[in-house]
Amino acid sequence: MDLNSGVKLKDYELYKAKFTYRTEQLKNDYKSGIISEALEMWPYKIDNEWLDFFNLFADYEHPAEEYEIAFVQYCVDMIEIEKQEGQNLRADEKIEKLSVSEIQRIYDIIQRVSKLNLEIFKDNCGLEGLLHFSWTESDVKSKLAHKTDDNFFNANLDKRGAFWELGYEKHDRMLYHVMQNVLINKKYKRELKDDVLLWCFITTLDWKVDFQNEYLRPIKILLNNNPIENHIAWQECPKKGLYIHYSKYSACAVPQYYGEHISLEDFIKETINSIYN
Repeated sequence: MDLNSGVKLKDYELYKAKFTYRTEQLKNDYKSGIISEALEMWPYKIDNEWLDFFNLFADYEHPAEEYEIAFVQYCVDMIEIEKQEGQNLRADEKIEKLSVSEIQRIYDIIQRVSKLNLEIFKDNCGLEGLLHFSWTESDVKSKLAHKTDDNFFNANLDKRGAFWELGYEKHDRMLYHVMQNVLINKKYKRELKDDVLLWCFITTLDWKVDFQNEYLRPIKILLNNNPIENHIAWQECPKKGLYIHYSKYSACAVPQYYGEHISLEDFIKETINSIYN
C-alpha cells in the first residue's frame, strides 16, 4: 500500500519499487571505486526520460509507467531465458538474482530503445510485409462478402505458409506493434518469450543498420527452418473485407500477435452460420 495515499499499489508499481531497491542494494554493496552508470542513473531515468518515451503508448486505462515496467520485466525474462535458468522463479526472485552487469545491459537496451522514433507508427501501424506467405496454388483471395461458401472452400483449402520475410527490415515497426499491443496483454506472455527475432533486434540496436540486417537475416532463416503443420486460418484486412487464407504450414517462431490467427474449424462454423442465419 502507498503510505502517502492509502491506495493499494499496482503490480507494476511493486515491480518498479523492487527493481529500484535492487539497484540501490547493489550500489551499496559495490566494492569498486567506480559505480555502474546504470546503478547511479536508474532512479532518474525510470521516472523521467524513459517515462516520457513510454508515454507514446499510454491511454486512459494504462499509464506510461505500466508499459515502461512491462518492458523492463520483458528484458529481465529474456536475460533469464538466455542463461537457461530462472524461468520458473517468481518475478521478485528474478530481480534478486540480477547482477550489476545484467542491470547495466537492461539500462543500455532501454537507453537505445527510447531514442528510436517510433511515433511515426502511431497512426499507421500496418504490418503489411511483416509476414511472407508462400502459396502452393494461385494467389486467390476469397472475399466472403458474397456470402457463398463455394468461394472459401474452392480457393483456400490448400494455401501454405506464414514465414518471416527475409528481406523485411522495418523491425522498429515490429517493435512498436509489440510495445503497443502485446507487452501488457497477459495472453501473449508465453509467445513473447519465444519471440527470438524481436529480442535479437532489440539487443543489436547499437550496431550499424546494414550489419544488423545482415545478422537478422540468418536468424529468420533458422526460425523458418522449423515449420509446423497446422490447422490455422489467417485473417487479413478485417476492416476492409474479410479475407481468409488457410496456412497448411507455418514457422512456429512467428507469434500469433503479428496477425490475427483463428481456428479454421471455428471459422468454417462462423461462416456457415453467417450465411444461413
